[in-house]
Amino acid sequence: MPINPKILERLKNNDPTLTLLDLSGFNLGPEDARILCDVLQFNTTLISLDLSNNNLGPEGVGMLRDVLPFNTTLASLNLRNTNLGPGGT
Repeated sequence: MPINPKILERLKNNDPTLTLLDLSGFNLGPEDARILCDVLQFNTTLISLDLSNNNLGPEGVGMLRDVLPFNTTLASLNLRNTNLGPGGT
């Protein structure tokens, strides 16, 4: 299930009412992670993001790892069961 475009727009516009986002079990993959990273890089309102139980894999989680230093407000990120494999990222 792709990420709802309205959610992405709210993240992009720094909607102050969107501080917690639960995308667990949405069957998100690396391409979804890339799209999410595009808006997370500049978001200043999201505090908690749950991406557990998705198929992000090392590629998707690696993209998130690379963008997180630019996001200063995200305090909680759940990446449990995201198909990292034995090596992680």
